[in-house]
Amino acid sequence: MPLALRRFRLGFAACLAMAFSAGPAWAAEGPWTTDFAAAVQEAESEGKDLLLDFTGSDWCGPCIQLDETVFQSDAFLAAAPESFVLVKLDFPSSKPQTPEVKAQNERLQGEYDVSGYPTIILADAQGRPYFRDVGYGGQEAEAYLTRLTEAAESRAERDAALAEAATLEGVAKAEALHTALSFVGDELALAFYMDEVEALIEAAKQGESDLDEQWTAKPLAAHARAQVEEDLRSARTPEDALEIVEAALEGPLLQGEARQELLMVKSNVLFSMGDKTAAKALLLEARALAPESENGQMVMQILETYFADEDESADHDHGDHEHGEEDHEHGEEDHDHGGHDHHDHEGHDHD
Repeated sequence: MPLALRRFRLGFAACLAMAFSAGPAWAAEGPWTTDFAAAVQEAESEGKDLLLDFTGSDWCGPCIQLDETVFQSDAFLAAAPESFVLVKLDFPSSKPQTPEVKAQNERLQGEYDVSGYPTIILADAQGRPYFRDVGYGGQEAEAYLTRLTEAAESRAERDAALAEAATLEGVAKAEALHTALSFVGDELALAFYMDEVEALIEAAKQGESDLDEQWTAKPLAAHARAQVEEDLRSARTPEDALEIVEAALEGPLLQGEARQELLMVKSNVLFSMGDKTAAKALLLEARALAPESENGQMVMQILETYFADEDESADHDHGDHEHGEEDHEHGEEDHDHGGHDHHDHEGHDHD
């Protein structure tokens, strides 16, 4: 990750505001604006946060689905503008854009390290992000709003922990900073909160704490994760992607939520290859690693959206199993045959 991104400063938003304050007339669609600088000013004056939608509005299927299902819903339009200034940062294929809008969006794409669409970022009024969500899991508007509300609440907890840390020294300060950073996650912490990370490491060294070692090791894990992402972008086939993810899962650096995300990627690859059974098993394994994480909650949405028929099939098979037990004395062995096939399939996956 570029040093400039890791050294993101609170003055970033203010600099952009000055750079674009004399810009052209910026388009607005309902409650959405395309003018980032104006959005920052509005957020500061009204005490709101920023919701940034990095989208491909005329070519990206999940982006279009998210917009139609959530962002155009009455529930979202009634609630979201009360807490967020909504900013649409579009990367269209054929829709016209002014050179100024295009330049702004490309700059923000780099500053916020956006590489996939849709990417939804929640940031405070100074432009520093505390929540990032890439992709769309098919949630209904109410469920999506709940996630945004919970994320905004975590921002308040982040602020409280940072304020507490400012009054402390030594290990107590390190622990308060660790708590604050836990509300934004390792990826955002290492990209946008390096002042706090460095202060945490220094404070932890003043007493008996392993937090300095933990946070010193985190950039290594972040580098490994970035390498996996780069390798996946070069994968030409699902088999290539599967090999890359399996190699990463065997390594020691990507654990916890990073491992959870890898399991979800592997599940997605297997799903695309038609192996829904193995894909579902991986999702369940991923959720068990960190059920309360953002990805852990997203897994439940994915299971409900794409694997409901699997559950119905399992219920049907259970009914057949009970019937088979009743007829077992008559020599029917269809259930045993099905179990044998399942065992062979699992062994093949393991190989």
